[in-house]
Amino acid sequence: FNPPRLPVGGGTSLGAALRELTVQIDTQVRKTTHEAKGDWKPVVYLLTDGRPTDDTTAEVKRWKDHYASKVNLIAVGLGPSADLNTLRQLTENVMLFTESQEGDFTRIIKWITASVTAHSRSVGDDKQPELSQTEYIVRLAKDEPVKAYDENCVTLTGRCSKTRRPYLMKYERPPARISGLDFSLNLNSFNIAGCYPIDEDYFAWSDATATGLQVNTSELHGVPGCPHCGNASAFALCSCGKLL
Repeated sequence: FNPPRLPVGGGTSLGAALRELTVQIDTQVRKTTHEAKGDWKPVVYLLTDGRPTDDTTAEVKRWKDHYASKVNLIAVGLGPSADLNTLRQLTENVMLFTESQEGDFTRIIKWITASVTAHSRSVGDDKQPELSQTEYIVRLAKDEPVKAYDENCVTLTGRCSKTRRPYLMKYERPPARISGLDFSLNLNSFNIAGCYPIDEDYFAWSDATATGLQVNTSELHGVPGCPHCGNASAFALCSCGKLL
């Protein structure tokens, strides 16, 4: 078995994703005619971990007007930064997944597989099967405030000064627990979590829209090594403001 190579990119182009989804539905799902029976109502799983970085207004309206009644759409928000309000405009089946321990993402994939099986067994029925939330890893999404970004993580792109190949640096905010209190205090600092090599197609898959978000370098602790040439430091700031 050769697992597929999945491209990675920045941004959450939900509008473009909906547009592509409707194209695939129009071209792949066979409609019932006088000569032949069409396909069953398709089941679509939408997984997103952020807030849309493109305009979704037109595509959401188009989906609600022409596709919502023809598709079983299950939207799964991954983590606290998922825009649940937008997902609720697309479907009533909005779930929230918050990874808390190793293996949770594997469990949600198994949950999706079981859910697809349940939908497949109920084809032709008017009533959709109820989604089981017995697994602690996935639950019905509640009304929670949406954030435009993940306040506990900083991701930066850089290039190797020798090979000119790109990489990602990830910093995470460590939670601070105070003895006797039942909440965590987030400090204004981020610790290095890792530095990962990427390909040029990362930028092709990324949303080019500038977010305007900034972080003070004094809040970033730890300097990773370059994953391409092995240099001890992969964090250097050019006079133009870009990372080297």
